[in-house]
Amino acid sequence: MVLELRDQLGIKIEVGDHLSSFSARFEEVPGVVLAMPIKEGVPNEDGTYNILLPSSITRAGTYNMNVFVKLKKIQGSPFNITVGPSDVYAMATRCLPMALGQIYTVGTAGVTGQFLVEVRDFYGNPVVSDP
Repeated sequence: MVLELRDQLGIKIEVGDHLSSFSARFEEVPGVVLAMPIKEGVPNEDGTYNILLPSSITRAGTYNMNVFVKLKKIQGSPFNITVGPSDVYAMATRCLPMALGQIYTVGTAGVTGQFLVEVRDFYGNPVVSDP
């Protein structure tokens, strides 16, 4: 996410180091802070700042990110941030034998069987492919 600072008249602030004037936090449930985003310490050439998702968030899902300037929420905050699963990880992927909706632990020679493959990432998040 990129944060653009503006003054009270809505004019973009493009000069100066304002890193200490803003903060952000991720919440899954309102009021329960999961992690503090990482603020890049150097402003971009256009005066904006990058806010990075911390690697401590390992569960895929939708989170709220509140952004504050001088301890006041900015307009539009909180923002919905969707965190997707990481790459497929073979050690977390499971294969379950099934037939007629029931899980079986054995197969029968000469009989077609079905197996359900649960593809997961390193953190156990389901990985769903786009249709």
